[in-house]
Amino acid sequence: MGTPAAKVAVRYPASQGYVRYEYACDLTRRHVSVEFTGSADQYEAAVLMPPGATPARATLNGQPAVLETRTVESSLYAVIHVNGSRAHTLVVEFA
Repeated sequence: MGTPAAKVAVRYPASQGYVRYEYACDLTRRHVSVEFTGSADQYEAAVLMPPGATPARATLNGQPAVLETRTVESSLYAVIHVNGSRAHTLVVEFA
């Protein structure tokens, strides 16, 4: 598996846009969590699944979220569409 946790912040000086997120993958509890915020009004959160994992369900800010999947080459992503430029917590459980 790759890195189990990361903190990332990116700022675009020309537009004053930014995004910040904290990612954590817990293979024992079988979930990925992402806490994120930024200046956008809408996000498409695409979360890379661990090898062999299939997204089962997602919550956004503690509420059930509509979960889509997307395959890019050999990588599987859980995709959730998010509205609002506030802080969000996304949890994707996988099988």
